[in-house]
Amino acid sequence: MSSANEKPQTNLPSFAQKLVQSGYITIPQLQKAIIQKQKSHLSLLAILPLITGRPLPKEALAYYRLEQLSKLKAKYGVEYLDPEIETIDWREIENLFRTVLPFEICRRYKILPLQKQQSAANVLHLAMVDPANQEILDDLRRILRDKELQFERRVIDRADYQKLVEIYRYRQEEAPSGHLLPQEQDLENRVDITDIFEDSQSLSHLNRELADEDLGVVQQANQGTIISVVNNILVQAIESKATEIHLEPQENQLTVRFRQDGLLRSAWEPISPEATPAIISRLKILANLDVSEKSRPQQGKMTTTFSGRKIDFRLHTLPRQQGEKILLRVFDSRSPLWPLDELITSQETCKLVGTMIECQAGLILLTAPARGGCSTSFYSLLAHRNRRGVNIATLETSIERGLNGITQVEIADGQGGDYASILPSFQNQDVDIIGIDRLADSSTLAHALEAALTGNLVISSLPLNDAFAAIARLNQLAEPALVADTLIGVINQRLVRRVCPVCRLKHQPKREELAKFGLSPAQAAQYSFYKANSLTAEEIIQAREKGRLCRHCHGIGYQSQIGVFEVITITPDLKTCIAENKSADMLKKAATQAGFKSLLAYGLELVRQGYTTLEEIERVMADQLTLPSLSAANNPEIPPDVFGRIEAIEQLLQALNRELQSLKREISLNSPTASPESANPTILGQELPDLTNSVLPSQNRSSDKEMIVSAAPVYEKLTDPGDWEQLKRELDANQYLIVSSEVNTSFPSVLDPWF
Repeated sequence: MSSANEKPQTNLPSFAQKLVQSGYITIPQLQKAIIQKQKSHLSLLAILPLITGRPLPKEALAYYRLEQLSKLKAKYGVEYLDPEIETIDWREIENLFRTVLPFEICRRYKILPLQKQQSAANVLHLAMVDPANQEILDDLRRILRDKELQFERRVIDRADYQKLVEIYRYRQEEAPSGHLLPQEQDLENRVDITDIFEDSQSLSHLNRELADEDLGVVQQANQGTIISVVNNILVQAIESKATEIHLEPQENQLTVRFRQDGLLRSAWEPISPEATPAIISRLKILANLDVSEKSRPQQGKMTTTFSGRKIDFRLHTLPRQQGEKILLRVFDSRSPLWPLDELITSQETCKLVGTMIECQAGLILLTAPARGGCSTSFYSLLAHRNRRGVNIATLETSIERGLNGITQVEIADGQGGDYASILPSFQNQDVDIIGIDRLADSSTLAHALEAALTGNLVISSLPLNDAFAAIARLNQLAEPALVADTLIGVINQRLVRRVCPVCRLKHQPKREELAKFGLSPAQAAQYSFYKANSLTAEEIIQAREKGRLCRHCHGIGYQSQIGVFEVITITPDLKTCIAENKSADMLKKAATQAGFKSLLAYGLELVRQGYTTLEEIERVMADQLTLPSLSAANNPEIPPDVFGRIEAIEQLLQALNRELQSLKREISLNSPTASPESANPTILGQELPDLTNSVLPSQNRSSDKEMIVSAAPVYEKLTDPGDWEQLKRELDANQYLIVSSEVNTSFPSVLDPWF
């Protein structure tokens, strides 16, 4: 029995042998502890007291510790640091955090600066959990090179390192609240990624407090203030539903702007430039970027949870003379994924899109300018077909929204070659629908068209303003005949702001304003026009003080956005035009003949329904408006009273039309008509009198019919609109006067007087 016990004992580690020899534990108990360790993933030191019911002897713990440190020394070939027997100079370490290596960089790399040896070599002594990590060593050399420092390594046990980090944090928390960090670098140090947004209520309260502070004194704040400033910028962006955060260092300040509803707005009071490096460093650390790299652009991302929802931030840096500019794009997992019938307000347009998305094979193309809502439509179309029995996969440069049940592949660098290399693998995955966030190049398009031809429905996009230009672009990247065979339709869109339904104001646009959109007064009568009640910064403050600020839009006048769409379905005629590589203008003509509804028409329908304003349509779709109409109202060559004169001429022509019809009826009866003695009716063939005034006539008219009278020269002189003799020959005594051709006019507001 003894020999049997001795054999396994010789195979035990020296620490286990010591425990068995001391009588603390038996070999069966030790074997049981090892099995428990494998099942529970607890350390052996934690399990042994549970098995024996007794704490480990201090001598055994000291022996075990020495054994582990000796193994680390043998593994890495450097001396070890034992905090239990060596004195830690915390003042020196804190000074090194401030002046040499910020705490967060050290925490990321599991490094502890011990002391700086003042000598000819200027050596920095470091304790490292992984002193053989070449990537960390390279980063340290690059960081310390600028400070003309070399470094010496010592290894430290991971558990010891964590204890020292906790001691450092405790010392910082116990420091006097009035303590001011002496250098700007201090503001970078205490940045804990796990602390961000942990308590949304306390952060919201802190946000309200900081909003009333003068942020220009941030350079005198402690470490916690910088963390609070950064956290509150992020919190405020989320709460205000901003899609982007812009931090722009200027010569004398740091400006913070949010993009809300498509527009950039100032979000904070200017921040003192002394705090700029700390704020930029804090954000770069959170996004896991190189803090020391300031000469080239970087991009990274960070994820957090706020009020129970996942928030993704994509951070992009841009080196500038005044300092690095930071752009943060905000992606909220709880932002609504709109069903098609809510995304597209027009039932007719929604039906067209619904028919397209139900196709089994082909290409659906989305087009929009930057921030035009293309991504929202992309995910909505995919979600519409995301049902049982359908296998969907996407290929995206950056996954902006996770979709359950859909395979989403993210491309790190976003190069077209990566698209082309991954797309063929989708064929091996039995994919039914393929989503490609953008057609990067001809190679990507070739694979997309091939997939569409072989039975896949492909949904993709091009960042263009015009749908017909997008089709022409496809023809440039691929064979027109192939594009014609695969293209199902094109969805072009914009985003306009919704006018606030609570504080919007009734608005009656002037005739020249209507002319910009090709609307006549008769058409405008069918509209309910509104104007946004947008307040200036001073007016917002005054309204808030008086308790009269709109709680829905907070004085902006607009609230959220709504899509404007135009949909091109590929008809046989349009398919022929695409195959023949016709121009964008020819494609538009063919689509118009098939009943194509333009962006402008869709936008004006939103105005008619009270969703938005003419001003917003003009802001977003100025390229869709008729240029002559746009310039006519502000052209200095046009007299100010021109529109009043046009209205007078319209009424004159209407009266002339009625008189002509009356004369025709009289001729058909072959009976002369008596006229009042004071009137002198104008007859065909008689030259119009000299009309010198723009005032409408006020002469008496008969009660049974209206006649143009010329008792006085009350009209301006008119230019002969055509050949009167030809007009008389075309008159038919038995029919009303009909003008068969359209009357071209440079003023869309002029009503056709013949109808």
